[in-house]
Amino acid sequence: MDECQMGLADCDPKAICIDMTYSYTCKCPHGFADKSADPINKPGRICSKLINSCDSPNFTGCQSKESKCIGTKDGFVCRCIDGYIDLNPANPGTNCSKAGMILVLLL
Repeated sequence: MDECQMGLADCDPKAICIDMTYSYTCKCPHGFADKSADPINKPGRICSKLINSCDSPNFTGCQSKESKCIGTKDGFVCRCIDGYIDLNPANPGTNCSKAGMILVLLL
């Protein structure tokens, strides 16, 4: 029996229903986070669209002009751009310095 074809699967409307030999499973598509109560045993029951915090017009998270914002499923993370190193790994992307400049300062 194909629960997906018969409309018997309880997948989120945005989820992909995958028929299996004796059952089915659901999978949230790319760009959606699985917010199901039991995502290990019953995935794809609740799919929530990921929101890229970096694209928000009110975004002020990455304070260094030498850093870039990278969207994650839980929000964002700042990273120093190529050619720069992070001087504060505990608070990434907030204090970036040009690579090579550190050696001059430490000597």
